[in-house]
Amino acid sequence: MSKRPLDAAVDKLPRLTRREQLVVLEIGGDTIDSASAFVAYMSEIYGFSKSSVWYNLNRLKEKGVVDFATKEEPGKSLTLTGTGEKRLTALAKAGVKLDELEEKDRWLAPAARSHVVFNA
Repeated sequence: MSKRPLDAAVDKLPRLTRREQLVVLEIGGDTIDSASAFVAYMSEIYGFSKSSVWYNLNRLKEKGVVDFATKEEPGKSLTLTGTGEKRLTALAKAGVKLDELEEKDRWLAPAARSHVVFNA
């Protein structure tokens, strides 16, 4: 039995944890330009520590999913890369939503329960 084209394409994308998926969905659905502002936003909305959000952003950057400014490369906005856009599309086509990620893991802070859901 052969895989559908979407399934085959998704298999080639980097594997993401649920929290990394959440970050991709948030970046894809929000207009926060800087990584620092995004970290503050995620910390405020979900109650994550800022170091945890930075950790996830850096892992996603290593995987080629996001790009953002560094001390060596100032002035870049926080964006999804081509790979990140493909992952966002795959998550949307799979029907993954922010509230579902919350329900599956229960690791989100109470503030997240009232957060707006990403609509694919």
